[in-house]
Amino acid sequence: MSGFDDWIEEALARGEGFKSDKERSDYIASIGDPMKHPMFATTTEDLEGNPLVDAFRAIREEDKTNMELAQMYKDEGNEWVKKSNSETKLSKKNKYYHDAHNCYSHALTYIENAYKARNDGTEDIKDASIDIDLSKSQLLGNRALTSLSLLNYGSCIKDCDVAIKLWVKNMKAHYRRIKSLIAIKKYQLALDACNEVIEIFKGDNENMTDIIAFKEKCSTEVSKLLVKKVEADAKLAQESAKWNDAWQLCQANKVRLGYHPQILESIKSIKTAFHNQSIIPYREEGSRDEKWPVLFLYPQYNEIDVVLGVDKSDMLVMHLAQMFPEIEDSNPNPCVAWDAANEYHVSNFAVYIEVDNTFEIKTREEWVQSCEEIYYLFDNIDSYDDGDIDLRNSMKERIEERESKYKKLNTKLSKHYEVHLGCTFHRILQCAEHYIHGGLLKILVYIKGNSCHKKFLAENRNIKILNP
Repeated sequence: MSGFDDWIEEALARGEGFKSDKERSDYIASIGDPMKHPMFATTTEDLEGNPLVDAFRAIREEDKTNMELAQMYKDEGNEWVKKSNSETKLSKKNKYYHDAHNCYSHALTYIENAYKARNDGTEDIKDASIDIDLSKSQLLGNRALTSLSLLNYGSCIKDCDVAIKLWVKNMKAHYRRIKSLIAIKKYQLALDACNEVIEIFKGDNENMTDIIAFKEKCSTEVSKLLVKKVEADAKLAQESAKWNDAWQLCQANKVRLGYHPQILESIKSIKTAFHNQSIIPYREEGSRDEKWPVLFLYPQYNEIDVVLGVDKSDMLVMHLAQMFPEIEDSNPNPCVAWDAANEYHVSNFAVYIEVDNTFEIKTREEWVQSCEEIYYLFDNIDSYDDGDIDLRNSMKERIEERESKYKKLNTKLSKHYEVHLGCTFHRILQCAEHYIHGGLLKILVYIKGNSCHKKFLAENRNIKILNP
């Protein structure tokens, strides 16, 4: 018996080794297919999920130059792209594109190392003859493909911009940039990009088929947008005239205007309630009659009513009586479906306005600016260019800053007036401490003495009376 055989016998005598055939087969099963070991990997998928991958990757990277490493990870990324292209299941396709994106990003880190080594004189001689700019441009173009495939258009455009700057004849980068611009409806920029490509590759008709098709599509869309913009400019001019008329009406009637508080939360529901019509004071066409929009709020049920235009000389009670007649003047059923207790009749009402709860609009310029905010942000106005989008973003930032100040203002300054039902709307509009939010008069309606009204009174102790 050899020494090796003696060693086996001694080990078995000590109780070492498999105790049964089952224990042995379980161990073999736990190892898995030996051909899946990273040592035998032939594709990137073979390496996936194996805990030894990092160790074997380090071995693969050993003794390679920066550019060789960049090429190695570029090839790996290309392999993932090919696998994604042949995959039909969307979740797997996207996963493979993510894997490819990561490989290209890893390759780009070695490109940056190559730049550094060339600049500080430590470059490997094997890399000396390689055009690093060209290699980086190609890698960025490849990564742009994965971003485009994953619908990350902004990232795609960003990579393509750099790729083209490094190598202006990177057709793939031009193509993917234009495709992304079209996807996000930046038709004018895409059209400009098409014209640039046609100029750069002048005479190369073989590669122009897709670019020419893109150009035709963009030209058509730009023409459509120009027509819409002309129409939008005409509409804006009409609206601006209404805003100026409303300002003059408020000045003539000594009505103080204020900004809409919590506009980002409330204005959409108000616009919907008004069927998306203008909610500012106006004169009836062909007459001098003034009309004032009114929003009635019923906090008990979180409901609202809207009246697009009341005459300033009308008494409040007249409108409420039309909307909520007495039981004896109507059928015994509730006037509105949400009035489960059939309480909402004009003689049961306690009516209030909230005052000093926003900031005053002091100039015509501030008033027009506040109207533009509602017009652009809440009236579904199309965007036609980047300047338009920047304008909307600045408006939103301005509103958010203003509304953060409202929170500090909060209930410290806000208070209420109980409005006598015999008051005219003109009397309410002219209340000295009352700011009309964006030209929209808001009236709170409670049922006298019920639990909701009592809660309101408990929370608002200093209520004044507005008499006719």
